[in-house]
This record gives sequence, C-alpha cells and structure tokens, in this order.
Amino acid sequence: MFGKKKQMINAILDTDIEVLLKQTGQYEDLINEKLICKCCGTIISIENIGIIIPVNAGEKIYLEFFCESALCLQKYNCENGK
Repeated sequence: MFGKKKQMINAILDTDIEVLLKQTGQYEDLINEKLICKCCGTIISIENIGIIIPVNAGEKIYLEFFCESALCLQKYNCENGK
C-alpha cells in the first residue's frame, strides 16, 4: 500500500478578505487596483489572489500578495523552502 502525504493548507474565506483588508488599511487599495503581486506585478483582485503574507512593520501589520499564477506560486514556494 502507498501512504498518502498530508499537507496543511491555511485558507481564508472570500467573505473574510474584506474584513482583513480593512484591518490592515488596504481595502481601498484593492478597490482602486493598487495592490500588486510581489512576484510579477499583476494587479491583485479578489479573483486572482494566490497567497497572502502578513508582514509585521513595527506596530503595524500589512499584507503582501502573490497572484494565482503557477510561476508566482512556485517562486514563493522555492524562496520559502516549501
């Protein structure tokens, strides 16, 4: 028999993204198409978010985004040892 490899996936519901972005002060940036993929520069929308990374900047937390492109996701995984 072959064993199945389990992988933990952290996820956020679409309905929670708006709340999260408002907490970090980035909701208006999403609406105004100012959020971009950290890898390729694609404009981030609700439909193309691949990875959301929280970044601690002193007392403030903001989010960085990678789009759903396979190349961007692969680059993130390679750079972060996944």
